[in-house]
Order: sequence, then C-alpha cells, then structure tokens
Amino acid sequence: MRSFKYIAPLAVLLLAGCQQGGGPKYYWGDYQTSLYDYYANPTAEPNYEKALGDVTLADAKGKKTPPGLFAEYGYIALSHGDTDKAIQLFQREKQAWPESSAFMEKAIDNARNSKKPVASGATPAVPAAASPVTPVS
Repeated sequence: MRSFKYIAPLAVLLLAGCQQGGGPKYYWGDYQTSLYDYYANPTAEPNYEKALGDVTLADAKGKKTPPGLFAEYGYIALSHGDTDKAIQLFQREKQAWPESSAFMEKAIDNARNSKKPVASGATPAVPAAASPVTPVS
C-alpha cells in the first residue's frame, strides 16, 4: 500500500507527459488544397496566391506560419514582377526562420538584381549560338 502512494502520482505525471498539444503546430489554412489545384490546373494560381497570403497572415492571428511559406509567396510575387513585396516576404522568412538566413540573403540579392526565377514548367531560352545541339544537314 505504501508503494502505491508513490507509484500512482508518478504514473499520472508520466502519462501527462504523453498528452498531445492543443492542435496543429502551424497554421496551414487552405494551402494544401489550393497547391494541389494549382498543380493540377495552373489557371488556379489566383486561389493558390490567396491561400499563401492567408497563411502568411497567420502570425497576426497568433498562429505560426510554416517554414518556407513566406519564401514561397515571395517567389510568386517575384515571378509577377513585384520585387518589393518579394523582398519583404524573404525578409519575413529570414526573421521567422533564422536557419534560412543564407538562402534568403541570396534570394534578396537576386530580387534586387532583378533575377527572376524560371516559371514552373518553362525552360529558359537558350540563344541559338549557345545551343549545345548542332543541326543535322
């Protein structure tokens, strides 16, 4: 009986340590569905951009934005020519996730130098003179 006095509280403490936290660690909003729709149909890009915007506003709602989404939204903004917005989003990614600092610094430098990322599904243009393939006569 004496050992029960010590075992019962110890068991409660151990089991309490296994309890799950209150909900998801990050706020994802409608991101997953909109990304899937965008991959399946690129004309759904406005919905995808809206979902990214909603998720990146999660910190204002007291929720945590997942790693990489500020940067992802920044690359979308950069692909549309909105360099200032892209740089702001890259800086937010760097601030929220310090381990991404080196990568985000490079992204910021590229944005300032107007180096746009290649659009998904597109291939960069190669001048004919630089083409490694020689025409067959």
